[in-house]
Amino acid sequence: MIEPRALSHYVGGQWVAAAPSFDSLNPSDTRDIVARVPADDGEIMGAAVRAARGAFPEWADTTPEVRSDLLDRIGSTILARKEELGRLLSREEGKTLPEGIGEVARAGRIYKFFAEKRCVGAARPSIRRVRASKWRPIASQSACSG
Repeated sequence: MIEPRALSHYVGGQWVAAAPSFDSLNPSDTRDIVARVPADDGEIMGAAVRAARGAFPEWADTTPEVRSDLLDRIGSTILARKEELGRLLSREEGKTLPEGIGEVARAGRIYKFFAEKRCVGAARPSIRRVRASKWRPIASQSACSG
């Protein structure tokens, strides 16, 4: 068996430790503990929401080129680690290894696809004579998984 990962919360650019609240098990072999998942009484999530709101104005003013470079770097990192991440995903979800690796590769390609779009924040010409639309981020986002 592979040693389970002890997970932490990532809030405002820092890792925040919390006591593990449950084990994430491999559904295809429930003796295999994939990760020890930290608890949250709502305080950590509240801190994460506040951090995201505080970071939003700076992110909203980030140029499309910087956003594109970041998305491209994320996609490249995912693709470079697709074997490792695919094995982890297969254990976490009980998938076959080829399916896990394929899903990770697809995620990396999706990041790279949107990196090429570079439309967020860019002024785009309209089909109308005088008008133009400007795409801007409107909110921060939070993701939780278990």
